Amino acid sequence: MPAAQQGQGGWRKNLQTIKSGNRPQRIKHGAKATEVGGFVGLFLSSLLYIIFLTFALVPDETLEKWGIRYYPDKYWASIVPMWLGLAFGFHILSYISINIMNNKDKSHASSLSGQQFNHCFHACCSSEK
Repeated sequence: MPAAQQGQGGWRKNLQTIKSGNRPQRIKHGAKATEVGGFVGLFLSSLLYIIFLTFALVPDETLEKWGIRYYPDKYWASIVPMWLGLAFGFHILSYISINIMNNKDKSHASSLSGQQFNHCFHACCSSEK
C-alpha cells in the first residue's frame, strides 16, 4: 500500500495519536532532551571519576610508562576532595544559620501554631468576647 493511503502511517509513523477528551494529541517517540542530557552527564561524570581514580591510585612510574608525563602533584588528589567536602559542609551550615537568623524568637506569637494555640488565642485575646 502506498504511504498516502496508509492514513496515520507513512511519514508520520513515528507519531501516535491518542484521544484525550475531544482533542487528539500526538505523542513523539524517542528520547527527550532531558533524558539525553542525563545520560551524557552520567557518562561524563563516570569517565571523569575513573580518570581521577587512575591519577590518584596509579604510581608515577606506571603513568610515565603509559606516556602520561604531565600531571599535577598527587597532593591534589587528596586535598581537592577534602576542600570540596568542607565547602559543602560550610554551605549547609551557612544555609541553616541564615534560616535561623531570619526566624522570629520562639516566644513571639507568630511562631506559635496549632489547634491548641488557635483555640486559646481566640478565647483569650480575641476582640470579639
